[in-house]
Amino acid sequence: LENPQSELAQALGRIQVLAIRDELTGLINRRHMMEVLNQHQKRLHRSGHHQFYLALLDVDHFKRINDTYGHNVGDEVLHRFAQVLESALRDTDILARWGGEEFVLLLNDTTSSLANIALERARTLLQEAPLVPSHPMISITFSAGMTGYMDGELLHTCIERADKALYRAKEQGRDCTVIDDRDSLEQEPLNPP
Repeated sequence: LENPQSELAQALGRIQVLAIRDELTGLINRRHMMEVLNQHQKRLHRSGHHQFYLALLDVDHFKRINDTYGHNVGDEVLHRFAQVLESALRDTDILARWGGEEFVLLLNDTTSSLANIALERARTLLQEAPLVPSHPMISITFSAGMTGYMDGELLHTCIERADKALYRAKEQGRDCTVIDDRDSLEQEPLNPP
C-alpha cells in the first residue's frame, strides 16, 4: 500500500506543474511567463546589462488545420510546433504558450540580429520536421513580431510593441519576422529639430 503522504506529495507536485505549464504543449503558460518576464525586468533594472528581446509568434492559418483535419490533429501540430521551436533555441531562451496558436519567446542577453537568427533557425527546422506522422502533407509556418525590452518601460508596453510587429508580419504575407528594433528607437532624438 502506498503511503497517503506520498500520494498527497505526488498530487501536489502534479498541481504545481499544471499551475505553471500548458497541458497541451508542455511549455510554461502565460501566467507563469509574466512572472518570468517580471524577474527579467527587475534584473535588467538592477544590472543595466541584462537585455532581452521578446517575440510574439503566431502559427499561420492554423484555423485551416483544425477545420480540415480536426482539433485532435490541430493539437498535435501545436505540440510538435512547441517541440521543434524549443529545439532551435538556447537553454537560456524561454518559450511559452500565450494562448490558442500564439506563443511568446523570451530571448536573453542577445541582439536583434542574433535573436532573428534564432527565429530563422526555428523556421528552417519547422520546414524540415514531420509534424503529424498520420498526415505527412501538413506543414506550417509562423509569423513573428519581435522587439527589445527598454529599461524602465512597462512590460505590457513591450508586449504591445511586439504584438504590433506581429500584426505587420501578417500584413506582409506571413511566414516572416518583423523586428521593431529598440536600438533604432533609442537613437532617435527626443526633441527632433
